Amino acid sequence: MFCTTCGAAVPADAKFCPSCGKAVAATAAPAPATAAQAPTKSTPVAAPPPAAATGSLDLANPKTQVEVAFGFVAAVLVIFFLIGVANTGGNGLAVFFALIDLGLAGYCLWGWQLTRQRKFAAARNTAIATAGALVILGVVAIALYGSAGGLSLVITLLLAAVLGFAYLRLGTL
Repeated sequence: MFCTTCGAAVPADAKFCPSCGKAVAATAAPAPATAAQAPTKSTPVAAPPPAAATGSLDLANPKTQVEVAFGFVAAVLVIFFLIGVANTGGNGLAVFFALIDLGLAGYCLWGWQLTRQRKFAAARNTAIATAGALVILGVVAIALYGSAGGLSLVITLLLAAVLGFAYLRLGTL
């Protein structure tokens, strides 16, 4: 069976194309030939041509959703890093948290790259590990800064939720 979007070979039990990530429609199997039927000469059928790139994101595609989630979280963490470095005021702990934000952003970009390379199991592990680290980071912010760390906790929990979404979507690929 072939993908109707990109023409790649698709396993019979696949829900999504392993090449482009589009949903695959189930097709009925042809009836087996009987002895009464005369054999016919079959000509190989070429795979359909790949769809033209439109330049827009297909947000219905689970793979695209995961890539966007990883990219969004990485961008927010880089912004946190820049704000943290700009507002340290000589506070070593603030620099430490800013560097953790930068490291987690790099981990998100690694998850994004793993998704693009179709290494979905590794990307799934990256998503859940980063989400867990974000939750821990938010709880530590509350412990160190009291109510002033409340916003940090809320933002890290939201980012962890976005990565949780990516984790669940990776399970469908």
